[in-house]
Amino acid sequence: MPFQITHEPLTHINGAKPITYEKPTAKDAWRSVNAAMNSDEKVTSIIHPDGYRIGWQELKRLAEEE
Repeated sequence: MPFQITHEPLTHINGAKPITYEKPTAKDAWRSVNAAMNSDEKVTSIIHPDGYRIGWQELKRLAEEE
């Protein structure tokens, strides 16, 4: 199972819904999370391939270890 990332706009926009997508590696997931955090997106969920939630700090650590 890949990493699952969910994000949404920082400001409320009518009709905007959270977007969830998958990335195969921690490095790919970290690049996407970092890009979202540096834009107008709020990362609301990161799911580890084993099925549990992790924070961006843990994802960054995993990406650095790959």
